[in-house]
Amino acid sequence: MAVTDLFARRATLSRSLRLLGRFRHEQPDPARFYRALAEDTAAMVTDLWQGTSGTSSTGRTLLDVGGGPGYFAVAFADAGLH
Repeated sequence: MAVTDLFARRATLSRSLRLLGRFRHEQPDPARFYRALAEDTAAMVTDLWQGTSGTSSTGRTLLDVGGGPGYFAVAFADAGLH
């Protein structure tokens, strides 16, 4: 399966509406918004790896350059990335 096919499966109206709906919580409840964004990003990264390499991303190392409380680091770890 091509990488674009994997992204096309994920790029749905319901996904967009779900993420947009979470945005209203960005100021009053940032954890709710950023956790959802991080989980979505982790899913996209694992799809990208699967689509380009044909193998699972589990156990792979990912460099997460950023700051903040670690929402993305947790989501990547939950997806099996180091």
